[in-house]
Amino acid sequence: MKHKQSFYTIFIALVSILFASHAYGLSWTKLKSNDTRTLWVDKASITEQETMRKAWLKVVYAKPQKNRQEPDKKYNLSKVLWYFKCSDQKSATSQVAQYLDKQLVFSAGIDDINKTVFIDPVPETDVDIAMRFVCAYDRQKEAEMLAKQKAERKAKAEAKRKAEEEKKKAEAARKKSLEDQKKAEAAAKKKAEEEKAKAEEAALTDDKHGKKKKSKQKSFFEKYKSKRNAKWKYNGRRGPKNWGEISDEYTICGIGRNQSPIDIRKTLDAKLTEIKSVRKFPATTIENTGNTIEVTFEKGNMLIVDDRPYHLKKLHFHQPSEHTIKGKSFDLEAQFIHEHKNGDTSIVAVLFKKGKENIKLNKLWAELPTRKKRPQPLSKEITPKEIIPHDKAYYRVNGSLTTPPCTEGVKWIIKKEIQTVSEAQLEAFKKVLRKYNVRPTQKLYGRVVLE
Repeated sequence: MKHKQSFYTIFIALVSILFASHAYGLSWTKLKSNDTRTLWVDKASITEQETMRKAWLKVVYAKPQKNRQEPDKKYNLSKVLWYFKCSDQKSATSQVAQYLDKQLVFSAGIDDINKTVFIDPVPETDVDIAMRFVCAYDRQKEAEMLAKQKAERKAKAEAKRKAEEEKKKAEAARKKSLEDQKKAEAAAKKKAEEEKAKAEEAALTDDKHGKKKKSKQKSFFEKYKSKRNAKWKYNGRRGPKNWGEISDEYTICGIGRNQSPIDIRKTLDAKLTEIKSVRKFPATTIENTGNTIEVTFEKGNMLIVDDRPYHLKKLHFHQPSEHTIKGKSFDLEAQFIHEHKNGDTSIVAVLFKKGKENIKLNKLWAELPTRKKRPQPLSKEITPKEIIPHDKAYYRVNGSLTTPPCTEGVKWIIKKEIQTVSEAQLEAFKKVLRKYNVRPTQKLYGRVVLE
């Protein structure tokens, strides 16, 4: 009898060695870990047997443990084949293998699990934790979840690839636009110099002694050309069509190839990311500059464009809108002007159409100043987030300031969500400003509008 038991023990040990050396480690999942040990379950080994579930578990110990049957043997890894009666919440062990640094030091097992005694695990012990996991495990559900995760990763990778391709296209278009702009500026500059030389030659006349002298008569624009910050208007001889002729500082208004505003027609889907911003600090003053209504804000409002912070400096209103969409003009446009510390500019534009009264704007409209160039403090608190739409969709295009000196390199962010403004509010604005303050839309010259 003893001989038979010894043979059986050796057989079980060999089986344990084979089991332990098999490829079960491919699906080990951690169930519990602390300073003394870590509990794992092999999900690939979870199978049904009659009314039971079985699974291989292993426990990795931080320090070597003593075998209770043979105290002279120590181990730091134990692998156990557990059987669970899930409906009764009972468990039993059929095979045990103990290792010390991957070397098998002890193994034991039984030949018939139905002859052993199933017990109730002590709550929150390794066996209890393992039983809850094994009994709740759904192989098909996990396979579906893994397949879904794989599909999502594939879709995400494909979307990333497409986004990178679109980004490369947009960057190539931007570089081409800059190159075209430089060529156009050089050609315009050369043409201007040639025209200037011709004009100077034509201004010389022969006097009665045959000598040449310059005409003392100056043109309208020559009078202003030498002045810094020459006065400009929205109509007449000093209107948008002639801004580039009024002052040397405004030349780009006439020859620039990245000018704003524009008419948005064709766009490139660039999967633009959400613009992060801070819009909680209130407005402080309101002023009628003569060309617009200008609002200033407390420091702290900003937006992040291309990983750089741009701080909100002021807000301008234009009636009707300066930007148009497929040729359609809107009734009002708000432009939030932000500046980077190096002087670069980014502007967020919000378009308004005639409709319901805009309650938020009333906080500003109640204090629209009639007297020019006299900033006055606001009595009611209003923050940028009350005017800028919450919707994240927007167009993006490189452009310029829409007033002299028409500086280029401005990053425009034009919100897609259209706001409303009542007819009474539009009339109130018109009554205060007494004119339309809009620059006509400018040519794109190869620029790409992103969305």
